[in-house]
Amino acid sequence: MVSHKKVLDVLKQWELENESISDVYHGSNGGKSNRAFYVGKDFVLKFSKNSDEVKKAIALCNAIKGTGLCISSPIKTTDGRAYVQDGEMFFYLTWRISGTQMIAHDFYEGDYVAKARFVGEIIAQLHLILCQAKIPVNEVNLYESVKNWALPK
Repeated sequence: MVSHKKVLDVLKQWELENESISDVYHGSNGGKSNRAFYVGKDFVLKFSKNSDEVKKAIALCNAIKGTGLCISSPIKTTDGRAYVQDGEMFFYLTWRISGTQMIAHDFYEGDYVAKARFVGEIIAQLHLILCQAKIPVNEVNLYESVKNWALPK
């Protein structure tokens, strides 16, 4: 578990140690994230014990940046690093995406056909971007993921 005190210490690397820190709660289930904190109103500090996971996440965000899709772009430290290691933890800072997370229930209200089409188009755009990306990504069967995980939740 990462404490607020540890987060404030790590945020010195971005000169954000005077910003407020708040917990991240998942909109889908209300659970508290054990991998991220909001920093002020504009940032999210994410962390993991797995350096490869952090490097892949940063590379993926950078590959998508500039394509027109809304992503949480990583922010380099004041000395130009993509992430910070503190003990066994690896931290990186991203911009916070404004808006709210959609849940399955949202698709069944209002103009659900237009919503479903929009989401399908975004998934297709992401698929094409990832096909062109020069980074290793974990292969996922999107149909199975949507059918067995996303839709039931």
